[in-house]
Amino acid sequence: MPLIIKKPSVYISALKQESKEPLHIGLSFGGTITDAEASELIDLARAIRQSKRDVKFFWIRFNGGDDSVLSTFNSFGRELVGASTISSFALEDSVGFEEVQCIRDFLIQNDTIRGIKFLRTNLCHLSFSLIRPFFMHNSSLRVLDMSSNTLIGDETIKDILDAIHQGCVKLEVLNITENDLDRDVNSSNGISADGAEFISSFVSRTPTLSSLKLRLRELNDEGVGTLAVVLSKKACRVSRLDIGGRFGDNGIKILAEALKFNRTLKTITISHFQNLSDIGGQAILSAVDGSESWKSAS
Repeated sequence: MPLIIKKPSVYISALKQESKEPLHIGLSFGGTITDAEASELIDLARAIRQSKRDVKFFWIRFNGGDDSVLSTFNSFGRELVGASTISSFALEDSVGFEEVQCIRDFLIQNDTIRGIKFLRTNLCHLSFSLIRPFFMHNSSLRVLDMSSNTLIGDETIKDILDAIHQGCVKLEVLNITENDLDRDVNSSNGISADGAEFISSFVSRTPTLSSLKLRLRELNDEGVGTLAVVLSKKACRVSRLDIGGRFGDNGIKILAEALKFNRTLKTITISHFQNLSDIGGQAILSAVDGSESWKSAS
């Protein structure tokens, strides 16, 4: 859904209304925040915490700025602690370690957020380590979206997914994507082939997972093959699959064989592949041909 940003006063007024219609709140932190603007933002955080009105989606975008931005967000985060009506929470763009520090207490004390999204952030392993308890102890969490975060690598992915598994969180949707899938594989950042295999292992240990999106530079034929084995298992409940990477015909043919044993997949999207010819495409089409459970393959 697109981010729509309104003035804090608009949201404060809406939060005071007795309405069963859930709110969508979008905020932008950047530039220089005046004292008056800071006060209004802090009032909004307090209103969110005190209101009983559901906030279906709460999206915060960071655009850089001076010290007033971090100072305001720190106060904003403190006022949010205890808020329990937010269903989905998103952080976008220039978010780093210091910004996560500001909302750490809010997140690790929250057990009602059902979906969390990190989009094009500057978050690294140390940043996510701060909020590891959120992933382990939030029993409500169902959706994790980590799209286009350039500093995320194997260590981060393993730590987060391990926390989710150890906490017995019943995750249903997992999106992990990288930009520039054709970039040099020798880049120091990013998820390696081992990281991709670890994600497949997590899928095999998470029977509640129904939607998986993996677009990784190092998702090669072997990685697709490992994922295919998981998808062929009877316990797998994934119904929606979206993959992209450096695989070709060999990986897709292994996937096609696995699909013959899968009874839950309804939609599969394959993109950003290398060396995939009509042979691989035909293998997928042959696997789904005649299956009444399939809705689309692209």
